[in-house]
Amino acid sequence: MIDVLLICSRAKSHEKIVNQIANYLDQYEISYFIQKITDEPIRDFNFRLGIFVITFDRYSICEIVKFFPHVKRKVLYVTVEGIPIIDKLAHEVLNDVDIIIANSHYTREKVELLGYKVENVIHHEALIVKPNIDKLNELKEIVKDKKVILWIGMNQKRKGLNQLAKITRKVVEIRDDVIFIVVTGLGEVNLNSLGFASNTILKIEIGNLSEDILSAYYNIADIVISTSYCEGFGMTINEALAYGKKVLTPHYPPFTEYVFNTAKIDKVYYVNYMNYMLFEWHVLNINDFVKKLLNTIDKNITTGKPYINTYDKFIPIIEEFLY
Repeated sequence: MIDVLLICSRAKSHEKIVNQIANYLDQYEISYFIQKITDEPIRDFNFRLGIFVITFDRYSICEIVKFFPHVKRKVLYVTVEGIPIIDKLAHEVLNDVDIIIANSHYTREKVELLGYKVENVIHHEALIVKPNIDKLNELKEIVKDKKVILWIGMNQKRKGLNQLAKITRKVVEIRDDVIFIVVTGLGEVNLNSLGFASNTILKIEIGNLSEDILSAYYNIADIVISTSYCEGFGMTINEALAYGKKVLTPHYPPFTEYVFNTAKIDKVYYVNYMNYMLFEWHVLNINDFVKKLLNTIDKNITTGKPYINTYDKFIPIIEEFLY
């Protein structure tokens, strides 16, 4: 029998998380196997423990149940971006789970609001690697002596690309020594329709972005920003802090759990996402964001405290189930 089955959802960040957890399992010589939520279970194997890295919504919860006959004990490591919508079937699946671990205090609050006990909070950890030198040199040639504002994220409406475009237009009116690098991909938003200012370089690379290329982007940046309407954690921002970079985010949790430098929110409303979750949609005060962005670029300040080496907290939990 294999010790641990690691399952990740479709999210790129969740795939990264299970591989990082696997690195800790290697160190402790704990056997494991990794599968995606879209995979069919390998029916010839059974596992002492299943760790499911998913978004806490009824769709993901119901999809993992196909793995349950192959695992003896079950741990959910979950994130939320708002208020989860849980139906009867998802509730029945959750009754068969041993423990739930949240990725933030914000996630814990939302899950417990629905009446489910959260055993522990283990924040997502930042992964730091050496940059790809060729990519780093390429970026240096592009940006030259300008200040670099970096934005990295999937092409999704909730990532606030429209808010980002407005920010680029405001900044170009004030400063000519600033350049935005936007690393994203194909997806929900027509990027050409947003009206990014001339100070913006769009890189459509997010789908196949290796860790050393990602590191090159972090290394070239003076500041890394988020313009998301809602986030379950903010992996990019946590990684930027771990690379020693200044950051700026909207002022809402879970960003406020580890970011000191935040911009005002004008309003909050709720968006029903496919009847899986009520997103808490935070609309930025663009003027405040631009003001704080330009102030942050010119100052030598600490803007947050990263979470690193957090996944070692899984080891005693795993060993408790195994032994």
